[in-house]
Amino acid sequence: MSKVGDYDDHGVPQNQRDFNDDVRRVINFGKYQQAVLSSPPGFIGRLGEQVTVISGTTGRIYICTTDNKATWALGFTFTL
Repeated sequence: MSKVGDYDDHGVPQNQRDFNDDVRRVINFGKYQQAVLSSPPGFIGRLGEQVTVISGTTGRIYICTTDNKATWALGFTFTL
C-alpha cells in the first residue's frame, strides 16, 4: 500500500481536517494495532475483522467470515 498524500483542504471545516489528518497518520505511519487474544474469539465480529491468538509458542490469525455474527475462521497458524 502506498502512502496517502496531502490534499488541498482549503475551505474544509476544521473537524474534517482533523479527521483526515488522523486517517492519514494511521495509514502512513502504521499506528494500527490488531487485537491480540489468548483464546479463539467468541464475540460478534464484523466481516473481514481479524484477531491474533497467542497461546504459548503458537500464534493463530482468525478472520470473521460473516457480518454481526460470531463466525470466525482460522486464517493461518505460526510458531513464535
